[in-house]
Amino acid sequence: MRVIFILLWSLLTCSCAATGPKFTSLSAPEDGKALVYVLRPAAFTASAREVNISIDDKPTIKLKNEGYTTISLPPNTYEFKQSFNYIIGDPKVLREPRSFNIKLEAGNTYFIGFHSDSAVGVPWVAGSLAFIPLTFKFGFGVMDADVALQQLESCHFQEQKLYVE
Repeated sequence: MRVIFILLWSLLTCSCAATGPKFTSLSAPEDGKALVYVLRPAAFTASAREVNISIDDKPTIKLKNEGYTTISLPPNTYEFKQSFNYIIGDPKVLREPRSFNIKLEAGNTYFIGFHSDSAVGVPWVAGSLAFIPLTFKFGFGVMDADVALQQLESCHFQEQKLYVE
C-alpha cells in the first residue's frame, strides 16, 4: 500500500512541473524590443496550479511550477497581472490578483517572477477540535537579475501562444 501511495504522489507532483528544455543561457533582445523573462521557480505551495499572467488585461502566459518563458515587447509601459483559475473553496489569498506596472525600454532584458510559500503555524486546541493554522505567501514582480539567473537554472522553458500587438 505504501508503494502505491508513493507512486501516486510522485506522479502527481511530477505532472505539475514544466517539462520543456532546461534553461541554459540568456538570449539577446530583438532589435527595437525589450526581452522579458517570466519565471516561476520550484515551490510546493500551489505547485499543482498553473499561474495565469496577463499583459494589459490580455491573457498571455500560463506557467507551471519550475517553468519560464520569454516575450519580446515594444518599448512602452505595461501592466502585468498574475492570477489563478478559481476553484471553489480557494482562500482569499489565491483569489486576489497581483499586478504591477513596468516601463520597458528597447534593448534591455527584464526578469519577472512569481513565487509562493507556505508555513504551518503553532497547533492549538479549542474544546475537542485541534487546529493547525496555515499561512500562504505569494509574490509577483520584477526580480533582481542575479537572483533570477540563479533560479532560472532549475526552470524549464514553456512554449506560449503569446499575445503581442
